[in-house]
Amino acid sequence: MESIHKTIIELISSLQIRKLAVGISFTKSLSRKLKDDTSIPYYVRKHKPEFCDIFMVCGGKLVFLREEEDGGDYFEDEQGMMVADLRKKSMEKCCLKGWLGKILSDGSLCCTDHGSSRLLASPPNTVMPEVTSRWEDHWEEIENYIQCLVSSNPEGSSLEEENKTMSLGSKDQANLETTVSDMKRPPIIIKGIEALEAKVEEAQKMVEEKKIEAKTDVERRRRAEWFTSLCNQRAEEIEASLKEEIAKQAKLTEELDMVKDQLTKVSDEVVEKGGVLKSMRALNKALMIKLELSSWDKTRIEAELEKVVCAKTEMAREAEEIRRQRDMLLQKIKYYEEREALAAADGSSCVYREFTADEVWNATGGFSERMVIQAGAESMLYKGVIGHTTVAIQFKTEFRLQFPDEFKAKVGWLCKIRHPNVVAVIGACVERRCIVFEYMEGGTLHDALFSSCPRRTESVLLPWHARIRVAAEVASALGFLHSSRPRPVAHGRLRPSWVLLDRHLSAKISGLRPSSVPAPAADVASLGALILQLLTGREADADEEVRRTIGQGNLMGILDRTAGDWPLDLAADFAGVGLRCAETAEKDGDGEEDEWTAGMVRELEDLKKRAEERMKVRMGKGHQKKEQENAPNVFICPIFQEVMKQPHVAADGFSYELEAIKEWLDSGHETSPMTNLKLNHKHLMPNHTLQSLIYNWQQTNQSV
Repeated sequence: MESIHKTIIELISSLQIRKLAVGISFTKSLSRKLKDDTSIPYYVRKHKPEFCDIFMVCGGKLVFLREEEDGGDYFEDEQGMMVADLRKKSMEKCCLKGWLGKILSDGSLCCTDHGSSRLLASPPNTVMPEVTSRWEDHWEEIENYIQCLVSSNPEGSSLEEENKTMSLGSKDQANLETTVSDMKRPPIIIKGIEALEAKVEEAQKMVEEKKIEAKTDVERRRRAEWFTSLCNQRAEEIEASLKEEIAKQAKLTEELDMVKDQLTKVSDEVVEKGGVLKSMRALNKALMIKLELSSWDKTRIEAELEKVVCAKTEMAREAEEIRRQRDMLLQKIKYYEEREALAAADGSSCVYREFTADEVWNATGGFSERMVIQAGAESMLYKGVIGHTTVAIQFKTEFRLQFPDEFKAKVGWLCKIRHPNVVAVIGACVERRCIVFEYMEGGTLHDALFSSCPRRTESVLLPWHARIRVAAEVASALGFLHSSRPRPVAHGRLRPSWVLLDRHLSAKISGLRPSSVPAPAADVASLGALILQLLTGREADADEEVRRTIGQGNLMGILDRTAGDWPLDLAADFAGVGLRCAETAEKDGDGEEDEWTAGMVRELEDLKKRAEERMKVRMGKGHQKKEQENAPNVFICPIFQEVMKQPHVAADGFSYELEAIKEWLDSGHETSPMTNLKLNHKHLMPNHTLQSLIYNWQQTNQSV
C-alpha cells in the first residue's frame, strides 16, 4: 500500500501536476478516514509538493482541501464556500451532538433538491425507533443519515424557497382578488384575468407540491429529532463514561502519587543503606587489613618465640650436659681424694669406712618402709642419708650367716674394685651385716626398659643414643673386670636388673661377688643379650628374631620405638655387635675371652662416639625439629632420619644423605641399608630433582 502512495507523490513531482482530484467515500467517519496514515488522500496531502493543490470528490461535488493555521482540515467547493471543517466538527463536545446541532440550527435540514429530500425523508408509514434505543443498534442507519446530510447543499434552504413560494402565492391570491374585483371592467381586461387565473392554478399546484414537501419536511424533522435524541443519549453515555474514566484516572493518580512517595522513601532508604553499607565495607576493609597485619605480627612473633624456645631448649641441654660433666668430675675428684686419703692411711690395703648400728638406724629412719628401695626374700635394699650424702644400704641373709672376718674380707674385696662404671662401696656396718653403696637415682635398667609402672609413659624414657652409651659403659666395666690381675673378675649373672642408672642415665654394674672359677665368656654373651634387649625393648630370646629380621632386611620393624628414631646405620651396627657377643657363648674356654671383650669394647666405644656426634648435629638442628616432623617421608634420609641436604641415589634406588651413605659404605657394608640386599656397585648419583623439591619446600615453609 505504501508503494502506491509513494508512486502518486513521484508522479506529481515528475509531471508537475498542480491540481489533483482525489475521490473519497464516506464510511464510518470522514475525519477519521482523512487522519488515517494509510489513507491515500491523507498521505498525498501530507507529502505533496507545495505547487500542487488537492481537490476531493465528495457527495458528487468537487471540493478543495485546505489547512487552517491551527492545523484543522476543511473543504471548499468551486465557489470557495466552506463545506466541512473536520477538526472543528470533531472538537464540538467530542461527539456528533454539536455538529448535528449546528446543522439543525442553520436550517440545513431542508433541501431544495427533491432527490436529497427523498433521501432525508422517511416514508409516511415509517415508524421511528424508540429514543431509548442503543447507539450501536442503529449504527448503519446513522452512517447513512450522516452521509445524506453531508452530501446535501448547505447553501440552498428549502424553507426559504418555500417561503418565497408561499409569499408568491399570497401575491397571486391578492392579484386574483384584485382581478375578481375588476371583472366588472371592460372585456379587454378579461384576457389578462384569464392569464392570471392560469397563473393562479399554477401557483395552487405549486402550493400543493409545497404542502407535500412540508409534510415530508415534518417527517424529516421528526427523524432529525430522533437522531438528535439518540446523539444526546450517546453523548450522555460518553460523558458518564468520561466522568468514570476521569474518576478512575484521579484514583490511579492518587495511587501513583502514593507509589511515588513510597518509591521516594525506598530510594531514600536505599541511599541511606548504601551509605551505611559503604561505611561498613570501608570498616570491614580496615579490619581485614588490621587482621592481616595482626596475622603477620602473630606469625613473626611465633617464629621469634619458636627460635627463643629452641635456643632455650638448646641452652638447657647444654647446661644439663655441663652439669652432668661437672657432677661426674666432682665424683671423680671425690673418689680420688678418698683414694688418696685411704692410701695415705694404709698404702697397702683398701680401707673402707665402718658405720655403727646407730648410724645405719638413723640413716634409714628407723628402717622405715618409705625408705625401702627393693624388698625380696633374700635381701632388702634401703635408701639412707649419712651426713649430707644419699646412700643405698643393702641387707642380705648370706651376710648374717658369715663371720665378721669373712664379712670384712668380702667388703674389702669389693672396696678394691674401683671403676667409673662399677657401683662403688662406701662402707659397711659389721654389727648389722650391711654394706653401704653409692645411691643411683635412675634405678635399674630393667625398670627403665620393661617396667609397667604407671609413671612410665610412651614418651622417650631411655633414648637410643643413651642406650648405646649404656652398652658401651657396661662393656667398659666388663673389660676392666676381665683384665684384672693377678686373676680376672667375672660378673657371672649380668642382666638388666644388675645395671643401675644415675640421674644422667650413666650405667654402673652391681652384684659383684668373688668366684673361684671366673667365666668372662658368659659375661660377653650376657652383654650381647643386653645389647639386643636395648635395641628391641624385649626381655628375652631376642637374638634369633634379630637374626631373622636382619636376614629379611626388616631391621626397622623390630626396633624399640620408645627410644626415638634410630639411625639405621647405627642400629644395624649395634645389632651386629650384639649378635657377635651372643656368639661367644659357643667359644667358652678357648682363651680368647679377653680379646673378644677388648674388641667389643672398642666397637661399642666407636658407636658411642658416632652416636654423640649424631646427637650434636641434631641438637644443632633443634630449631629444624618442627620442620622435620612436617617434612614428607621422601625428604628424610633413611640413615640419619633428617631432611637431606645432598640427596644421592645408591644402587638400590633409594636416596640417602651423601655423608650418611658414604659412612655406610666406608665402614665395609656391601648391602643396602633399606633392603639388606647386596649392592651391585657403590657408585652414587646426585638426585638434583629431589634436592630442588626439598629447597622449594624449605623456602615455602620459611615464607609462611
